[in-house]
Amino acid sequence: MHAVERSAMLSVSALMLGTATTVAIARNAGAAVPDSAQMIQLRQAAAQAPVLIVRGDFGLREVRHPLIDSTGVHSASWESATHTRPALFTTSDAPRAAKTAPLAWHQISTLETQRPMKLKGTLMGGITGLALGMLLVGTNNTGTFSGDYRNVAYLLGMPMTGAVAGFVIGSLSGTRTIYSAPSRENH
Repeated sequence: MHAVERSAMLSVSALMLGTATTVAIARNAGAAVPDSAQMIQLRQAAAQAPVLIVRGDFGLREVRHPLIDSTGVHSASWESATHTRPALFTTSDAPRAAKTAPLAWHQISTLETQRPMKLKGTLMGGITGLALGMLLVGTNNTGTFSGDYRNVAYLLGMPMTGAVAGFVIGSLSGTRTIYSAPSRENH
């Protein structure tokens, strides 16, 4: 009888420990999962941007065609990679692409949408450079356009320089944070 009681006590202790561990994991994992209203906003914001930047414990990942659900963030292109087009002849042991697990919410620290503004930056820089080049030509004391290579350099060089600067600035701008994980210290 003593062995049976001891076995029952160990079983109950293991069950309680397993339940407590499961509850703790669920509380930590579930605390970072956005609610349904926030989930809708995240999906809409991600659908409007060509790239979703996911930062977290794993580093940084750029996700194209993101799928956002309660399990985390994954990509539609990751899903299509696992469903490859069949060959004419295959064997049963042919290798298949492994299905990539979603990036879980407890691993994610921020989600950012990226909409580069390269074209807008290039156009604005070119127009600004052209205006600046025309201003420099207008303030030139020679009063004549012919034979003065400085004026040609101003009219060609300033718009090109402005367009390149606008392209660089436009490439770096356009990132917006749409989700920040709640602080883990409060849980």
